[in-house]
Amino acid sequence: MMGYSRGVIGEPVKLEWFNPQGERIVSSQRVALHTGEDSSRLTIYNAVVEDAGIYRCQTTDAQGQTQEATMVLEMYQKLTFRDVRSPQEFRHGEAAEVVCDVIASPAPAVSWFYQKGFKSMEITEEHYSRFQVLPNNNLQIHKVTKADEGVYRCEARVEARGEIDFVDIEVVVNGE
Repeated sequence: MMGYSRGVIGEPVKLEWFNPQGERIVSSQRVALHTGEDSSRLTIYNAVVEDAGIYRCQTTDAQGQTQEATMVLEMYQKLTFRDVRSPQEFRHGEAAEVVCDVIASPAPAVSWFYQKGFKSMEITEEHYSRFQVLPNNNLQIHKVTKADEGVYRCEARVEARGEIDFVDIEVVVNGE
């Protein structure tokens, strides 16, 4: 539940709330508007990331004068890996895209590691020219070969909260 109160000065004739898209808010199962003598409260039940943004409370008095106040609603989502499969299989010689679908708010920083026995080596484009971390956080391996088989770790971090999590993905290369 998210709530916000706005103090009202004088006698407003009309008081309205607007969502981040600029649409007037009306009471519903999820949203409650409470207006008292000297304040108004907007409550969003079970708020989700999509509710984030700037909300506006606007009052209009009998002379048509308006006043408004804004409030920023920030929502944070914990690191979540969505439907990451393991193993992921590819054909020898193709451009393999190892999928690591991870979400968080703020957006996570993603690093990839290759597990060799008990060692873990970070994959960086400077050291591994055939590897590229794509904007969607997936790992692309150009012209994948049997030598690329193994366990890859997709590690996600939200530095602002000190949150870190990972998923291990086995890569299998068929053919040749």
